[in-house]
Amino acid sequence: MKMAVLFGIFAPIFFSFVLALIPKDRKELFFPLAILGSTIPVATGLYLYINQNSLYGGYEEIPWIKPYGINWVLEADGVSTMMVLLTAILVPLAILSSSSTLRETKGFLISILVIESAVVGVFTSGDLLSFFLFFEAILIPMYFLIGLWGGENRKYATIKFILYTVFGSIFLFAGTVMVGLLVGQQFGRLGFDFQTVSDLVLSGQQQKILFLLFTFAFAVKIPIFPFHTWLPDAHVEAPTAGSILLAGVLLKLGAYGIIKISIPFFPEG
Repeated sequence: MKMAVLFGIFAPIFFSFVLALIPKDRKELFFPLAILGSTIPVATGLYLYINQNSLYGGYEEIPWIKPYGINWVLEADGVSTMMVLLTAILVPLAILSSSSTLRETKGFLISILVIESAVVGVFTSGDLLSFFLFFEAILIPMYFLIGLWGGENRKYATIKFILYTVFGSIFLFAGTVMVGLLVGQQFGRLGFDFQTVSDLVLSGQQQKILFLLFTFAFAVKIPIFPFHTWLPDAHVEAPTAGSILLAGVLLKLGAYGIIKISIPFFPEG
């Protein structure tokens, strides 16, 4: 599983670097390289989907911040395998839907590839820290997609999108830090992997706080009323590819977060 997931995360990033290094006058290479880089994760999605029964409940750790004992954990379940496959299919379609001018725009194609890598990273994260980092990494390329290649009111839509999502991210960050501190308090080490987090012994008050922090953060991303007003502007002003990714993948990140992270903290009784 580890190699398949890493392949899906880093293949689009690799091709984004390749695109960045190609001279601007070789525009005929941009589109085929972007399509190639965006379709490679389909193999990851198919592998995870076909083998989801054998992979369910399994996870793999990659040493990351060794002095603090923090590992990057990869995990796949029934929901995440479907979402990885959906992402891998939609991203090439988003590129194909773009105008001929945007297909020859290096920065536009690089932004889409970076989004794909970050989204696959979110859906295969087995720990809160990597989940948070991938989740937030999506904001940067989306900022450029809407802000540089959007419609007439793209600046307004971009600022609104960033303000809302960053506001929600504050609560996601606060919840992540609180979980890390609680793990350190109970187990004598930092830890963010979902398996360790599930072993936490929490009071009703702690469960309630964590549930509200994470749910509020994901409610902004879905978005749920009254945090929804950024969405119409973003959809209208985003280029076609951006609207496809927003509707098809990015809005589902919030619902996935609630299922994966918020609900396990739902207070009992």
